[in-house]
Amino acid sequence: MLHLPAIFAKKTPDIKGLTEKKDIYGLIRALHSPDLEIHTAAAKALGTLGPEAIDVLVKAVRTRNLAVKLGIIGALSEIRDPRSIPCLIDTLKDKNSEVRWQAAIALGEIDDPAVIEPLVTALQDTDKYVRHGAAFALAKRGWKPENEKELSDYYVGMQEWDAAKEIGKPAIPSLARLLKDKDSAIRTHAIDTLGEINDPEATPALMRSLADVHLLTRTVMYVGMPSWHHQKSVSP
Repeated sequence: MLHLPAIFAKKTPDIKGLTEKKDIYGLIRALHSPDLEIHTAAAKALGTLGPEAIDVLVKAVRTRNLAVKLGIIGALSEIRDPRSIPCLIDTLKDKNSEVRWQAAIALGEIDDPAVIEPLVTALQDTDKYVRHGAAFALAKRGWKPENEKELSDYYVGMQEWDAAKEIGKPAIPSLARLLKDKDSAIRTHAIDTLGEINDPEATPALMRSLADVHLLTRTVMYVGMPSWHHQKSVSP
């Protein structure tokens, strides 16, 4: 006698067969599989279908299923078709940081000037991985910052703290934003870099960080430096 689980067991998706038939919808359904190996294979297979899959994928990426959404973005990253740029820009605004990160990486794979502006904006994302993904993507596209603000946002995204410090005063806004980062290590680097820049314009940001128990000792150290008080007293 067959057990009920055996009767109603779901059939394992035939990824190879679906790919050979160019069954886009079948491969998208396979992305729902809880089996990571099947999910990964389905995403890779969708990426091999090329531009003819774009119209279906850009609609399917609107799904609320996180695993499916990530799989589709991964496929779009492989196809690299400019027609996917608008939907990838939309996913850069997704509430899930992993989705935003993968969207940034996917945009960096597309050789089209339309990807630059949204990636520059993403350098100011609240999540460190999204910022890094945007910076990495811009570097891959050979992007050149137009000003010191963009350059400092880039260095902060790449977590190149010494490079940000060398920019000096113009980097203060980029670093000050990091004082709200959920990662205490990032906040610590921001405080240290602001302190090393040693400019009184960083004082308001440093004073606000006094409420951060993780950074209290460092903040007091920098705000209490004689050079800070001296510069503040001679500033116009």
